[in-house]
Formats: sequence, structure tokens, C-alpha cells
Amino acid sequence: MSDLVLKKTQFQDGLWEGLLSGAAAPEVPELTAYWSRDAAGIEVQCGAKGDGNWLVRLAVPHAALGDGLQSFRICAADGTVLHRFEVLAGDALEGDLRAELAALRAEVDLLSTSLRALSRRSDS
Repeated sequence: MSDLVLKKTQFQDGLWEGLLSGAAAPEVPELTAYWSRDAAGIEVQCGAKGDGNWLVRLAVPHAALGDGLQSFRICAADGTVLHRFEVLAGDALEGDLRAELAALRAEVDLLSTSLRALSRRSDS
């Protein structure tokens, strides 16, 4: 069992970033990344932060972006899963309550913007 702890700091523009702590050795900790279909093409880059922590970057491959759910795992050298996250896209979102709610919010925002514009015209 690994003493390493990996916490996500951000996931933006297809780049997952996290902070790895608990690595006692001065060498770069050995990490591997896997996703639902394959391990190839995923790079995990570690860089020293200067405070005993390591910055971990994982670029989500374009092949993983499509219909369905893709599950990613970042593992220590001993196989311990340090972090996992999922990417859900495409037709799999059809009927998903979160996607329906996001679409509804977008429609309400558009309607409220239109109503404000109409109100301003009628006040003039």
C-alpha cells in the first residue's frame, strides 16, 4: 500500500492536474495512468514543486472524447489507485438529469436576457 496522496487541483482544457504528496524519495515518483479502453497515449508528467510535493499532469487523449463514459485511473508503482475520474460525453448524456438541467438553465438564461432587452426597449 502506497503512502502517496494525490489531490486534484484542476481539470481544464483537457488537462487534469493534481498535487502529489507523501513521496519521501527525492526522485520523481513513478506513476501510471489508465483509461477505460487503453493505457497507451496517456502521459503523466511530474515536476518538483520545491516543498516535497509533486505536480502531476495528465492530458486526456482525444480518443477518449466521444460517446459514453471513460474512466481514468492514476496509480502508484505498486498498483495502488491514487485518483480516479470520469468523463461523460455525447449520446450517453441524453436523458441524463444533469445534462437536462444544464440545458434548461441555458434556456432560462436566454429567455431572461431577451425579456430584459424587451423591457429596456419599452421603457425608452
